[in-house]
Amino acid sequence: MKNKVMAIIEKICNTESISCRGLDKSNFARELMNLANIPQNADIQEIPLDWNKQVVILFLLLNDKNYYSLFAGIGNDGKFYFELSITGILDGDYFHFFQDEGKEDQILSINFFEKRTTITEQTRHFIESTAKLAIAGCPEMTMEQYIAEYTSQILENDYYGVVNWANWKGIQVPEELAWIIDPDF
Repeated sequence: MKNKVMAIIEKICNTESISCRGLDKSNFARELMNLANIPQNADIQEIPLDWNKQVVILFLLLNDKNYYSLFAGIGNDGKFYFELSITGILDGDYFHFFQDEGKEDQILSINFFEKRTTITEQTRHFIESTAKLAIAGCPEMTMEQYIAEYTSQILENDYYGVVNWANWKGIQVPEELAWIIDPDF
């Protein structure tokens, strides 16, 4: 993996940019993003670092308030990194960066966006509890339909709404999804 990543970084760093945000290197950036299974609909906002064997790609995903960062390359400490993180949030038209608030970026597993095919027992229980509450308040769908919908959302990493709604309604959110909770929801 390291050799693949470094070969793409070399292409990015050796290509002269004519865009102030580095967006003309998006095709090379997409190659790096593919190695991290980042969804194809990711919208690259900026490539602020693309020199000295280091690349940073900042991107957004549809219906996701998180501002993501993919760092790849040889860090200033001489170690190889291929690191995915949440560096801030999008609030309306404004970015709020964690570092500006004295907080650390939230490091994610490089496989964070890898498509899930199974869910844990805790998440299954969470889905069932959420579906029971949803059907009590809105019986337009069956319990099975709610379960199928929520399971699909979680497997597709499209769970911001359901997790925050469930948390707001007092349902215990499993630890693996708790980082999504928005205190302002």
